[in-house]
Amino acid sequence: MEFLRNLLKDQPYVLFCYMTGVLPIKKYSSGSALNMFDEHTFLKDRQFGEFFGFTEKEVINLVDKNSEIKFEDLESWYNGYLTAKGIKIYNPRSVVKALQNDYCESYWTNTGAMDEVAKYLKYNTLEIRDDVIKMVAGDEIDITIDDEFRAGQGEPRTKEEIYSAMIVLGFLSYYDGYLKIPNKELMKEFEKALRDMLILLSIQEEEMIRPLLLN
Repeated sequence: MEFLRNLLKDQPYVLFCYMTGVLPIKKYSSGSALNMFDEHTFLKDRQFGEFFGFTEKEVINLVDKNSEIKFEDLESWYNGYLTAKGIKIYNPRSVVKALQNDYCESYWTNTGAMDEVAKYLKYNTLEIRDDVIKMVAGDEIDITIDDEFRAGQGEPRTKEEIYSAMIVLGFLSYYDGYLKIPNKELMKEFEKALRDMLILLSIQEEEMIRPLLLN
């Protein structure tokens, strides 16, 4: 924070600064050292949302240059995100990797954050697991999410904060009051997380039962 303030704020050599990242910039207060930024986030932005990923038109243009993959395959695997204005957005990294490899699969790399999701599933925190099972079955969750998860704010405490974090990190898609798993790529990640959770629970249950059997 201090580094960015000293680098950018009130410096004569700075006319304009553009910063991009997964999480919004942390603010300590309304008088924060970096209070001069306008934030454009996926959950609420209506001006630049189409630039947060590949639009459908851009994906179609890319497919026209690649004869090995059909647009329908990319749509199934990497579509599903919607901006606040309802514009369809595709996961850009996964689309590029699929076109490079001529093959659609899960190219998701955010394994650390998925570990946090697995924790919510294991303990069914705030009934998150129940909702995820419904979404894996193809249902949408009716929920209002107004506040966005921010960097450095600590661990999410409410269901809305947890889902906001999962939206910001790209695990879920949210539009017009409905939450869902956006595409096949993320569906596979959630299915794997559920399977791992069931295996872990089975091992734990077995360890609890074994001493009783020995007696």
